[in-house]
Amino acid sequence: MTSNRSESGSESYDSEPFRHSPSALELEITEFSLDDDDEWFDADGSNGDVFLTEWENDWSTLSLRGTITVEEDLKSVFPPSEWPDSEKAELILAAKCDYTHLRKGYTVPVEDFSEGSKQFEIQLASEYSYGIIQLTPSIVRTADAKTEGDYRTHEGLELASGEPWAVHIDETEDTSGPILPPIFKSFEESDNDERFPDDAVYVVDKSKLEAPKLYVNRDNEPIATALNNGPRGKMGRVMKVYTDTILQPALSELVIWTAQDVDEEGSPNHDWQEDLLAQYGKEMYDADTAEEAGRQLHDEFHNDGDIPQLLDKTALTIQESLEMSEDMNKLVDNIRT
Repeated sequence: MTSNRSESGSESYDSEPFRHSPSALELEITEFSLDDDDEWFDADGSNGDVFLTEWENDWSTLSLRGTITVEEDLKSVFPPSEWPDSEKAELILAAKCDYTHLRKGYTVPVEDFSEGSKQFEIQLASEYSYGIIQLTPSIVRTADAKTEGDYRTHEGLELASGEPWAVHIDETEDTSGPILPPIFKSFEESDNDERFPDDAVYVVDKSKLEAPKLYVNRDNEPIATALNNGPRGKMGRVMKVYTDTILQPALSELVIWTAQDVDEEGSPNHDWQEDLLAQYGKEMYDADTAEEAGRQLHDEFHNDGDIPQLLDKTALTIQESLEMSEDMNKLVDNIRT
């Protein structure tokens, strides 16, 4: 979705729910190197995660190598006059780090967008790398197209994308990063996996107890577009409200799960549950520590047994923490003006 300025200075938006291939790209990180060292090491990771937490931490530059594979025929998302040249689009590897607020796109040179693997090598500076860096492949238009039909024709629009990889740089107890960063996934193309119903907006996947994940259905094109937009302007407001609306019930699920797991001493089973207690449990019970919040959560769930009261307290705390009221009011004000 692109933004244009009218003569009055207000923003208008071109809505294009047109051709897009949400799962056409597959990213794999295979090697890494630190600073100017000529030696490359195999990346310790699979299934979208690379762990570099056991390596020295006094580096200045991290280099990553890997492949981006075009798994589907992309001819359908390009106007016929453009295919298969890459003059009006480029392959981007987007880097995002919530701890350092890194937002950077790396262009991967390609001759065309036909099926096959594209090699890449990128460098990450240490001052912008902490905790977890998420890398996401996409193909983005670099110029408008003069064509009719249901093609995405505006500069800046995404034509294709793929699942992200998470590069774990440091072990950290910092809880400022999100507990459930959204991961975009096509539920229709999930090989009949019952965890991902086609008509669902999001799913909290609890199949790995030590690391639950929040998947957002990329097939809901308007929602996915809003969530993928930057933080500025009217679409930034839409993105924030959508995110709040998804996170509030998703985080509530995790609080109830934690209430089941936490013991009488306030100790949970998993690290993410301790982070959850530190971020939200302390607010729920006006507690000084996550352990104290855990004890009170255990007592309310197991001893008091007042589940409706616990649900109300959880929902209100998360709403206040996410500042949902403020975000919604700002969005409404933007729409009115």
